[in-house]
Amino acid sequence: MKKLRPLLLAMLLSSLAAFSQSKKTNYNSISLGADFSSNVFLGDIKQHDFYPSSYGTFNEFRFSGALNAKKMFNNVYGLQGEIGIGKLAGLRREFGKCKHCSTVYSESIDTSSTKFKNRYFNYDASLLVNLSNLVLNTNRYEKSKVKVIGEFGLGLISFRSVRRNLENSQILALRGYESNYENNELKKRDRQTELYYKFATHLIYPLSDRIDLSGKVKYYIANSDDLDLTYYSAKDANGVKN
Repeated sequence: MKKLRPLLLAMLLSSLAAFSQSKKTNYNSISLGADFSSNVFLGDIKQHDFYPSSYGTFNEFRFSGALNAKKMFNNVYGLQGEIGIGKLAGLRREFGKCKHCSTVYSESIDTSSTKFKNRYFNYDASLLVNLSNLVLNTNRYEKSKVKVIGEFGLGLISFRSVRRNLENSQILALRGYESNYENNELKKRDRQTELYYKFATHLIYPLSDRIDLSGKVKYYIANSDDLDLTYYSAKDANGVKN
């Protein structure tokens, strides 16, 4: 697979942001927020394209949380910094070996009957664009309850990942752990850190002068194949799946 690949589509079910500002917008203030989100990973180890799957007690559906601070410089542009923590997971049931991935069969590129888990920290900086104010008259926008914000950012993700056999949980590949593989036990070591790109849309509704409720959809593209420890899949024989 080429370097750019999807990490996850993080659908934030709800996020509560506490704003240090008066009813009239104060561009000298900094807004603080907290997000709680559900994660869907889009990569090689994925049973279905866009929704979670499960096998026994193992489920692809995972959660994350984040804290952020933002400052708007005017009624269109601003900056945001965010730190987060979360988990990712994926599974593939038996689909047969990865054809044409290699002239010699290797378990490391066979995504049949496998699963992975990932724990991560992430931190990024983003440009915020008030999309509502780009398409609406300023006076009308100031009276509008719902605001739409676009977010474009760059960040780092530090993670530990383990890929196992789906049936017997035997370890197949590691990042951020070490193991002798025979006893099937993990020992933590330094996390791996990679670059990612971030795209998001925020719908913001004010609950009071100082508190807003926002719903967000975030999309991350990670510059690594090591999140799910798989470089090719049965659906991606040529390694070009994005």
